[in-house]
Amino acid sequence: VAYEQMMQRQRAIAAQRQAHARSRRITLMMSLGSLFAMLLGIMGLCAAGFVVGFMSLYFRALGVYASIGLLCNMLMQMAAMAALQATLTLPGIAGIILSIGMAVDANILIFERIREEQDKGMKPPAAADAGFKNALSAIVDGNITTVLAGLILYNLGTGPIRGFAVTIADLVDEATP
Repeated sequence: VAYEQMMQRQRAIAAQRQAHARSRRITLMMSLGSLFAMLLGIMGLCAAGFVVGFMSLYFRALGVYASIGLLCNMLMQMAAMAALQATLTLPGIAGIILSIGMAVDANILIFERIREEQDKGMKPPAAADAGFKNALSAIVDGNITTVLAGLILYNLGTGPIRGFAVTIADLVDEATP
């Protein structure tokens, strides 16, 4: 009987140790999650600063306007996610990053076309009109290709792949200035 009592105590002590270790692991994982979230936020701000800085320095006033539009679009996207109580996952973050890249690419295409038209001697309003017209086909082509890729990924993928496909469905709105 004493042997069985001693074994029960040892099992109880071992169970308490396991519960304590499990609790510490969960706490550690939660603190790592908040650390990674903080680092992700810092990296996102650094990347946004780089994009805004590049656009502003290279394209001057047009770059500033494009950066303001891009930041407003990002705020609206985050507000929509908050309103829908959507969870931001890694595939979702990847889709957002892709949409920012496509929006910047569209702006660069338009601004370079405007510069080309101004170099030919056109006045700024006419150059802007021609620049938008000349860049439109490339932008639409990129958006259609992305939407088709998103549809294929959504139909063939599962889980995180489908999440990524849903986030890139917003690209037509994001990438069109």
